[in-house]
Amino acid sequence: MKTIKIFLFILLAFFITGISSVSATNGGSKVTVTVTPNPILTVTKLGAGANTGIITFDTGKVCGAGTLTCTETYPLNTGAVSITANSPTVVWGGDCGSLGTVTMSANNNANKNCTATFGAATNYTLTITKVGTGTVTSDIPTVGAISCGADCTGSYPSGTSVTLAQSAGSGYAFSSWSANCANGQVTMDSSKTCIVTFNAGTFPPSILLIEPATNITSTSARLSANVTSDGNDPPVSRSICYGLALNSTSCYSAGTGMGTFFFDATGLTPNTTYYFRGKAENDKGLTYSTNGSVSSNGTFKTLATPYPNLKASAPTPNWAMLNVDTTFSSTISNEGTASTGASFNNFFQICSTASQAGICPATSTITDKPSSSMTALAVGGTGPATVAQTTHKFITAGTYSVRACADKSSSGNSGTINEGSVANENDNCSSWTDVIVSNQTATPTNFQAVQSACGSTSLSLSWDLVPTATTYQLFRVGVGAPRYTGPANSFVDSGLTVGNTYTYNLTAMGPNGTSGTATISKLVSGCTPPPTPTNLTVSPSACNNSWLNLAWTPSTGATNYKVYKDGSATPIMASTLASYNNCSDGTCRGSDDGLALDSTHSYTVKATNASGDSASSSLVSGTVASACSGFNTVPTVTTSVPTSVTSTSAILGGNVTNSGGLSVLVRGVAWDVAPNDPENLMLRKIDGAGMGNFASNYSLLLPNTTYNVRAFAANSLGHGWGLIKQFTTPPVVSTSPVVTSCTPNNTKINSGDSVNVAWTSTDATSCEMYAGSSTTDLLGGTGSSSGNKTLWPAKTVRYSIVCSKGGIDSLPFLCPEIKVGNIDPIYIEN
Repeated sequence: MKTIKIFLFILLAFFITGISSVSATNGGSKVTVTVTPNPILTVTKLGAGANTGIITFDTGKVCGAGTLTCTETYPLNTGAVSITANSPTVVWGGDCGSLGTVTMSANNNANKNCTATFGAATNYTLTITKVGTGTVTSDIPTVGAISCGADCTGSYPSGTSVTLAQSAGSGYAFSSWSANCANGQVTMDSSKTCIVTFNAGTFPPSILLIEPATNITSTSARLSANVTSDGNDPPVSRSICYGLALNSTSCYSAGTGMGTFFFDATGLTPNTTYYFRGKAENDKGLTYSTNGSVSSNGTFKTLATPYPNLKASAPTPNWAMLNVDTTFSSTISNEGTASTGASFNNFFQICSTASQAGICPATSTITDKPSSSMTALAVGGTGPATVAQTTHKFITAGTYSVRACADKSSSGNSGTINEGSVANENDNCSSWTDVIVSNQTATPTNFQAVQSACGSTSLSLSWDLVPTATTYQLFRVGVGAPRYTGPANSFVDSGLTVGNTYTYNLTAMGPNGTSGTATISKLVSGCTPPPTPTNLTVSPSACNNSWLNLAWTPSTGATNYKVYKDGSATPIMASTLASYNNCSDGTCRGSDDGLALDSTHSYTVKATNASGDSASSSLVSGTVASACSGFNTVPTVTTSVPTSVTSTSAILGGNVTNSGGLSVLVRGVAWDVAPNDPENLMLRKIDGAGMGNFASNYSLLLPNTTYNVRAFAANSLGHGWGLIKQFTTPPVVSTSPVVTSCTPNNTKINSGDSVNVAWTSTDATSCEMYAGSSTTDLLGGTGSSSGNKTLWPAKTVRYSIVCSKGGIDSLPFLCPEIKVGNIDPIYIEN
């Protein structure tokens, strides 16, 4: 039994260790066995073509390109073996004969060493031609690798065996290889052409969910999807499915055909999350898009039930005559989206004492005064505004406070705030305005002097109208005669000298005498251009991005900047501060888009204001980034400067300059209120697909609002984004009508006589005339913006004129008093 164990041990040693002798003891006897290892053939590549040479052993083992030494182990007593090379000019040496043969059993199965000397490699071109849609790859990754979606070629050393793998595209199936290829295999002993054929099949359509929901309100949203393939079996019917959970099967038809489509979902629940997906169907079946999850932008949340944000301006005037009806006015606007069917009235509150720190003292009483017009604000959107008015008579002299309020509760609650908290109530009211009640003519307020532009030699002076005042006198200190006497509340003083300071005194006159004096001083300034911008830098962005980033330190007093490129005398950017993020962080920033990759450009910057331009900054150069190499990327897109900007719309767009090596599936713009980055908001609008420039008009913007906008483009790898461009919508310009004059032809008449009263106005379409405190329009609702009226007053009276335009009324204009009584006869001496 021990003998058998020893024998098995020897056999194991022979097969595993390859040792040449083994000793073992059997009952005190030593047994020695000599074991010969398997011979090893080593081949070394030499010569100029060694690195691309390929050696194949007769066992099938391949010593590939880039490997200079290879080995193969053969059984004992193997006779002659042959090794081959991929070059017919290879020269064999060492233990190998001229034909690459060697006898492995020679010299008692000793190891053998051969050399293969390769000359310079001869390369041949392999051309792949496709019929139909699909892709082709080769099995040799280091030399002449093929990986093509379009027709392509590869270069291979002579003798290389290439195996090609094919993959059919969507809607196609593999058919055959032909020309020089058999089953996708070819030996490169000359230039070869292989043809792969893909036949079109019929399949269910392909559908891709591409963009988030848009036009979202509290009860509606626009949902979009894209049919990318009809499966070679048109027509395709398409739908949008949405609901409160993923994978909704509640679907709504959105027409037929390929491409992007949308459905406007209505009747949604406010403040609720919905999921949606696209559905496409042909005779071969139906396909849904990916789940409506956050990552695929198939989910959205409706807005909360909108509640209006109402604002009331501080009431005017801030002075009232004792025991005389005073009309207070305030402009109330709807600055948010109101609930459907809501209407909102306005009213005034009068505090019995002056306000303290903006609050009516707790020891005072507040009187609600409904607006005389009771005009309800319009529903929805921004504005329009309404002018609220109320009339109040103070019977005790002193200081009071008045404020205007907008009532959000209902049309029947005028005079009552019904919102549940004092904080909300105060949000709906203006600040308190202190009103001085006196029996004297009030001193004019809001006295201003404005120079229209630096270097101008005139000043525009203006002030608020004073109740009961009929005439104003304006004096310039140092000039004896008044510069202006009359009923208007503005005057332009010309012929002034730059560098001088002028002081003006203003008084108001009326039946109650002359007011106190309002005084103002104003320097007539000259013009000085701003200093030169400093610290200009020019830097590239990431690879494939075709723009340069510019930054500089702002100049004091600059209103605009001009950027010049490559020595041109015409600026490439000449914009207001808003285009450079208002330079608010101590650095102005801009960018030059649409440049060629790897190109170098130089820049200078000038600061400018109304006085002119500064000198140019130092010249600074920068080089655009290079293309990203070795892989596909997201598209490269630049953002266009917004144009045709109105208070509610603008033309926004961009330019797709690089597809990233893949098809651009969608492009468009995203925007948000500054300083937010619109990429994060996902408030986007699609503007087609593909390369090149694009632009569309975008509406529903807010007036007097600064926006950030970025262009985007997407391929199958994701979204590429352009730089942020900033623009500001202008405010809605509205003018209030103003009565400019009211003149009777007589201010004292006999009882029974007539008087003719003439009036003029600006920015008005119609006017009304009232006698004293009467609310009866003496013009019968047909008064024009200017004209005259013959009247027969029965007693002393003072008429007033109110003009309007678009539902907005002017302040009442008091005409001179007309005394009615016996007039002494006029005697004419002969």
